[in-house]
Amino acid sequence: MLSKILQQKSFFKILFIGWVCISFGLFVMPSDKINDNVNMSDKVAHILVFAVGMLCLSLSQKKQNLVQNAVMLIFYGIAVEFIQASLPISYHRGAEFLDAVADSFGVLIGYLLVLFLKKKLASKTFKIGF
Repeated sequence: MLSKILQQKSFFKILFIGWVCISFGLFVMPSDKINDNVNMSDKVAHILVFAVGMLCLSLSQKKQNLVQNAVMLIFYGIAVEFIQASLPISYHRGAEFLDAVADSFGVLIGYLLVLFLKKKLASKTFKIGF
């Protein structure tokens, strides 16, 4: 069943569009509006967000160009940092080099996950037991 879901390109296109909208909204939101009750490092959050973005983007395409997807998402992460640097001071946002590094690391993790999923799907032995 999971292999059928992973092959639904339109599902992942919708997820990726939602990912772009939600991630950008969070990245430009004033920091005092973000719920910090979650006990997670800012850098871990960046890694997770960009790993999910890489998965959704890559799985939304019939012919995957993983390197192109990775480069595009890394540039997106860098662009977000420049945008944050240009936000008003009242937003309490600023560009952080380590955020861009965490974004890139998340893209790398997503890249490796896509390769793993492709290999498992190709082997026809992809089974997940619940």
